[in-house]
Amino acid sequence: MKKILYFVILLIVFSLTSGCYPLSPNYSQQDAKLISQKGSVLMKEWLEKNMPDAQLRECNADSLMSMVDGNKYLTGYAYGSIQDKDKIIEFAIDTNSAEVYFKMDQDRQHELEQAMASYLYECMGIEQQYGDGFACSIMATSYDKNHFDFFDYGLPAGVNNLDEFVRNPASRPLIHISKVQISIPEDRDISQFSLEAFEELSERCGAKIDGLAMTNNRQTVTFSNGKAGFYEYGILLEGNDYALWGAIHVKQQIRDISTNKITVSDYSFNPQLDLNFKETETGFEFDFPNDCWGQSFRFYAKKNSDLILHDYIYYYGDYETTISWKEQSQGIYVMVSENQMIVDFNLGGVLKRVE
Repeated sequence: MKKILYFVILLIVFSLTSGCYPLSPNYSQQDAKLISQKGSVLMKEWLEKNMPDAQLRECNADSLMSMVDGNKYLTGYAYGSIQDKDKIIEFAIDTNSAEVYFKMDQDRQHELEQAMASYLYECMGIEQQYGDGFACSIMATSYDKNHFDFFDYGLPAGVNNLDEFVRNPASRPLIHISKVQISIPEDRDISQFSLEAFEELSERCGAKIDGLAMTNNRQTVTFSNGKAGFYEYGILLEGNDYALWGAIHVKQQIRDISTNKITVSDYSFNPQLDLNFKETETGFEFDFPNDCWGQSFRFYAKKNSDLILHDYIYYYGDYETTISWKEQSQGIYVMVSENQMIVDFNLGGVLKRVE
């Protein structure tokens, strides 16, 4: 009996200290019942007016876990399903505005992303094909900004033409763009895309952009949630038959939400201050003495270099791993990890040649 009690106590202590314990919903069952009832009434009224042949199957108050504190809260929406002939359709209804959203299938979601991507690229003045590097959703209104920024319940009812829908930002909800990966021609300078330019773009095309990366071989621009970064790449250090490639110029902008001011950090790589690199009898040693740079480098060698004839062991403290070579382009090889991924060296260490 004592062993069982001891085990139960240990389990409780572990649950409390790890944070993995059940949390009670942060709302009353009476409030949930009222939202369920109101949602059912509103949805039946909507069906009578817009889809008279459809039947309401179920409708319940929706609650979600907040990422702020891990508790569950009512969203103010009722969630359920209707039956239209032989089709079961999931919906959500805003019990404050009576706005109805329908869950999209994969094909419809793809159409939305394709339409929004085309509109965004047009607003940016670039030519780009829609691909896997784009993801978006429609932002349903949150009435509890302390716990939820917005909700993704699908497509507002009544939307048929998605191109027209996304191109009228004044008459639709904001669209949340969670991923944009854009490849730009090498001769296109993208340094003009600043934080303010992206904020203006977001407002103009009716979007909240949280994950944008625009790149060519020498420049990268990023934008997400009040932060923008510009990275220009080039040769950091060049040896007889090798070169270190990394960020030679980094500019970052952050908007302070408390003051609404933009702070800017602008730094160019200084080979005398930012990287100690030397050749040894068995390989290379390097470290990064200056925290201001805070970037990384990739190690390239030419096809006729003796370096690519050997693997290397990379040592950093107690950590060690095998580094090999992989041809990246004609006549140019790059150091890769054991899983053949290009290595970005951002910690000092030793590269020791394997004989």
